[in-house]
Amino acid sequence: MIGTRLCGLTLAGFLAFAAQSMAQTTTTGMVGFTTTQTARLSVLNLNPVATPATSTANNCSVELQFFDENNKLLTSTSHSLAPQTAYSFDLKGTSIVQPSTVAAVPGDREEIRGVVTVIPVAIPVATANPIAAGSCTLFTTLEIYDSTGSTVVLTSDTRPVPAATVVPLTAVK
Repeated sequence: MIGTRLCGLTLAGFLAFAAQSMAQTTTTGMVGFTTTQTARLSVLNLNPVATPATSTANNCSVELQFFDENNKLLTSTSHSLAPQTAYSFDLKGTSIVQPSTVAAVPGDREEIRGVVTVIPVAIPVATANPIAAGSCTLFTTLEIYDSTGSTVVLTSDTRPVPAATVVPLTAVK
């Protein structure tokens, strides 16, 4: 009986720690763009603004990244978002598309995807609801626009990236 309680208590403590310390990551699908286009990865923090009733607002720290079709990191940046605010990160086609000749050809293309990772925040153990206190609700878009500023592609379809999780097993005697 004591072993069962100890095991349950250990598991509950681990799950609370994991919820606080694990980053949530989402990815867009692959999109193609050329030297005359720019990719824009944008995030909007959907958390509510603090009110006298809630007293605290959940800011979100995020890392925005662009990867190519071989999962090579092209560029990244980090930013902190207050509730109900947005941030955009641009990648110009001229910075990564390798032209087929010395001069860039409009048909030269590169396949990319955007990745957004919420950077976990330290939450005091005494917090009544640590999962709610540190949660971030984001809306992500990936846009490709041309040199005139016209949007060519826009997607808000994202998928969670599974985290590699190691669960320590402890024998209880």
